[in-house]
Amino acid sequence: MTICAPGRLLRTRRSSRTSCSKANASPRTGSTSKSPGIVGRPAWSTAPASSHTTVVIPTAEKKAITIDGTAYTLLEALELGEYGKVYLSLGVNELGYYNDEGFYQAYCDAIDAIRACQPDAVIYIQGLIPLNESVVAASGGPSYLTNEHLRVYNGLMQKAAEEKQVVFLDLYSEFANENGELPEEASKDGVHLKSDYCKQWLEYLKVHTVDFETLYPEGTET
Repeated sequence: MTICAPGRLLRTRRSSRTSCSKANASPRTGSTSKSPGIVGRPAWSTAPASSHTTVVIPTAEKKAITIDGTAYTLLEALELGEYGKVYLSLGVNELGYYNDEGFYQAYCDAIDAIRACQPDAVIYIQGLIPLNESVVAASGGPSYLTNEHLRVYNGLMQKAAEEKQVVFLDLYSEFANENGELPEEASKDGVHLKSDYCKQWLEYLKVHTVDFETLYPEGTET
């Protein structure tokens, strides 16, 4: 876990939260609101990617979450309660965009949007889990799914965490074997984890946490 603790907090506490219509979110202790839960991820695309594809993380546009029969955007779902932690996990599908700077900027924008919605939450960026390239190829996965490319994106995520003063979780190191890749037995397609490894992921998240006061010892600006 990399804790990107600031010298001063570059955000503002508001007397009331601004309307901001998954990240996966955990409710703040004592909150009576219900967590939106875990958002499913779309399957990867095998279509050839443009070298200049625009990267957009649809936090405010796409109604990707359904709760009790109602569709919400990611930000609308975050408005349903106050949360102490927000986990941001994405980037594998975006490997096919071949737009590193666009991905970085879109990721920073997503952090800003989540922070505006949940100013008192600790935001965690989950780094990408390594791939098993042999299994990816055998299962017909796209050619852009490589660990070399994935490590570049992990570096961009860590850079975003440092700039935005949030927490970066190094899942790559947690799951990589001695060859620097996902163990073959961990996934049927070389990307998506089997149940036992998902449990390992969950346990990692449980123990790699930081208190808001530790991350931002000087508090928030008013």
